[in-house]
Amino acid sequence: MTVIDTNIVGVVLPTIARGLDANFADMEWVIGAYVLCFSSLLLPAGSLADRFGRRRIFLFGIALFALASLACGAASTILMLNVARALQGVGSAFLLAPALAIIGHTFREPQARGRAWAIWGGMMGITMVLAPLAGGIISAYLGWRWAFYINIPICLLLAMVVLRTIDESRNPAAGKPDVHGISLFIAAMFSLTWALILAPERGWDSVEVMGRFIAAAWFFLFFALVERYKAQPMLDLRLFRSLPFIGAVLAMFTYAATAQVMTSLLPLMLQNVEGKTALASGVGMLPFALAMLLFPMVARWMAHRMAARWILAAGLALVGVGNLIIASGVLAQWPWLVIAGMAVLGSGGGILNGETQKAIMGTVPHERAGMASGISTTARFSGILQGFALLGAILAGHTRHTLILAMQASHLPVRDDFISQVVAGDVPRALALWPDQQALTLSTLIRHSYASGFSLMLACAALFAFFVALVVIFTLHVDFRFALFSDVHANLPALEAVLQDIDRHHINQIWCLGDVVDFAPWPNEVINLIRSRSIPVVMGNHDRRVAMDEPVTPLAKHSAAEQQAREQAIALSKRTLTEENRRWLSALPRSRAFHAGPLRILLVHASPDSLSEYVHRQFSCSQLMKWQTAHQFDVMVSGHTHYADIRELVRSDGRRLTIANTGAVGRIKPGEPQATWLMGHYHHGKLKLAVQTVNYDVAAVAQAIKDSPVPDFYAEELYQHGMACSRALSAF
Repeated sequence: MTVIDTNIVGVVLPTIARGLDANFADMEWVIGAYVLCFSSLLLPAGSLADRFGRRRIFLFGIALFALASLACGAASTILMLNVARALQGVGSAFLLAPALAIIGHTFREPQARGRAWAIWGGMMGITMVLAPLAGGIISAYLGWRWAFYINIPICLLLAMVVLRTIDESRNPAAGKPDVHGISLFIAAMFSLTWALILAPERGWDSVEVMGRFIAAAWFFLFFALVERYKAQPMLDLRLFRSLPFIGAVLAMFTYAATAQVMTSLLPLMLQNVEGKTALASGVGMLPFALAMLLFPMVARWMAHRMAARWILAAGLALVGVGNLIIASGVLAQWPWLVIAGMAVLGSGGGILNGETQKAIMGTVPHERAGMASGISTTARFSGILQGFALLGAILAGHTRHTLILAMQASHLPVRDDFISQVVAGDVPRALALWPDQQALTLSTLIRHSYASGFSLMLACAALFAFFVALVVIFTLHVDFRFALFSDVHANLPALEAVLQDIDRHHINQIWCLGDVVDFAPWPNEVINLIRSRSIPVVMGNHDRRVAMDEPVTPLAKHSAAEQQAREQAIALSKRTLTEENRRWLSALPRSRAFHAGPLRILLVHASPDSLSEYVHRQFSCSQLMKWQTAHQFDVMVSGHTHYADIRELVRSDGRRLTIANTGAVGRIKPGEPQATWLMGHYHHGKLKLAVQTVNYDVAAVAQAIKDSPVPDFYAEELYQHGMACSRALSAF
């Protein structure tokens, strides 16, 4: 609904200007007031939803959005409309933030969550295509007020669905909103936006404009100082110490300021330069919208083959080229060139829409993902807000300047009321101020002035996109560190020691390769710790056996004593595991995959075919290559054997294949020193893998096992192997 509202309003802006006798600065606030409140309150709305109940805040957001939409539609002045739009932005923030949290809370298992977010993304894409067309139809047949009234029945229907289908949820540990940070951020963005909107009319060097720029600078400075010393800041500015993070955030801001903002600016161009109706301008936006919908698939294809900086640079370059093509088409009055430019612009936007978010998340440690996501959202909507204000200022200022020069050259008197109405987009009313003969001449001058203003605006957007593309190439060297561990086997002290060691290496993402239960007394504690850290996990053979209550299969390699102990330990896990943790185990996927640059890394517990297969160093190379062909990976990492290992293979076709094993966290094999985990570091296009070893108090864990219902066999095994390793290391 937030996407529909933003895009529909962009199409009906010229109609609103005519209906409320508004100037161009007023029209900028129609967009600016909404985006300012929405972007500033999205993070605190999420915090309040966690504390007071997500469904409750969601319903509050729906109600406020509906009431504000009613006020927008009923507005009799532009001031009333802009105040109502600000309230609509507040409602939108309190609607969207809990909606995202509800999806995350309701769909916890990886496959269901993936489907839910896919549906979410699909709906966003479909609404982006339909919204401009809907805006044109509404403006043509119902009037601009219905661009807001249409939200009311949607909100009522949504509220009924929420009351019937969504249970209340909250996060008792959620922190308090950063009121000081929020207030200073809003003040800074408001002052900056006001200065940019006022500049074309009052002059960039006027006291009013310079005063607002100075106020914005002071507010931003105070905001940075306050956030630096806050325990729970709105924005953690320490993340900006990372150059790749700065590059990724700048790419997001630029995408929003030079591509996404065009959903509001291009309809103005189509109506004021091309002379199209609101309906025709809605149809005219389809090349842009369709390309935005389709090109994320191209971005996913690119992600398998090149680093993030090249993808973002390519997307920004396409945005720049698209803006230049549109600018050329506007000046030359070639409609087909404008259409082509829109498609190119949309293709760049489609590539950037998801990839900028991925790039930002890929440059921060895993535990800072929530804050990075908030900064990403803030950068996106700040880009829309400031992009619309600055590009609007360029458009209004140059159109005004060009029209005045043209009127002076044609020996026509320059009238301020006429200029203001032209810049606001109300051309019919402006021409009505003149006799027919002069109005005919002025209509040509107006179109040329608009064309000149839009072409300059688009050229400036293109230059900024090109500049940031170069910045991204030189800053976004992906420095991606990841950690992989496996076979915890309910050994909580070992897992805590490994996670502490991982945290010292500034890791971006952590994965667990299964077998979190059996053979030590802490299965629930281990699962709770993994879940609290939001660590993705693949299913292991012991996880499946416990979760599915499968019988224990005797293995020839085990002695009778070990087999008996094994059966007792697994039976104990089945009895002590909580029902919630059992469901969590049963829903684990058998494999996961992720990308480090263009490299696809496959994660399995044992092998792609089985949860119990041992992929040891002597394993068949031909089988490994068959798996690579079938599953399309560059690196395969497993656990299960408890022996850490890394080996490189080269196929006959020259393709490289890396096979690695994490070793074990919670069990010790002869010759394996304590716990092990695998660290990956992707930097400057190369991936390095290294086995890390971690010492922990093996004797204390062995004693804890001995004091628990877990069979003593595992205490003795852990102690003997651990002490043998310690003696070997000391002798070495």
